[in-house]
Amino acid sequence: MTYNKFIITNFSPALTISADTLVIACPTMIHNYGLPYYLEGFNQLVSRYPSFNLKLAIPCQDNIGLALKALEAGVKVIYFDAHSPAWLQLIATATTYGAELINQEDLDG
Repeated sequence: MTYNKFIITNFSPALTISADTLVIACPTMIHNYGLPYYLEGFNQLVSRYPSFNLKLAIPCQDNIGLALKALEAGVKVIYFDAHSPAWLQLIATATTYGAELINQEDLDG
């Protein structure tokens, strides 16, 4: 399935979604607003646009704690620093949660 990709800084004003979309938390603002803010905003989008397949992606850089919290919260796409010593272990953990782990450089590039 092909997704539009949209990096979101915040949810105000409300977003307009017109297709299946990968909603990516802003790599900088995730550390300011926090995971709960993006989870709540994403859940509101899902409620507002039930006919589209929406996924939330959390860019974690090398913050293993954020990555694990996001996985436990049900996030299915995690961006993480592939050069981190935790990368290989996080691959296994993401697989257990049925999530996709993507090199953060792919987002930044």
